[in-house]
Amino acid sequence: MILEAFLWGLGTAIGELPPYYVARAASLAGRKSEELDEIIDESKISKEEYKRLPLIEKLKIMIYKTL
Repeated sequence: MILEAFLWGLGTAIGELPPYYVARAASLAGRKSEELDEIIDESKISKEEYKRLPLIEKLKIMIYKTL
């Protein structure tokens, strides 16, 4: 049982490495994320437009503003 749990955790950790290195390489290259640019643009909208956004978009803006 312990071996299976260890191998599951190891596989999960290894599975997280490719996205990390891709994001790190993009960051080091000095490129901006298109999604981040979109969130920044959305954070400058009026209150009436903000009310019409889907919940997920509102959450993205809230998270961006707290950074």
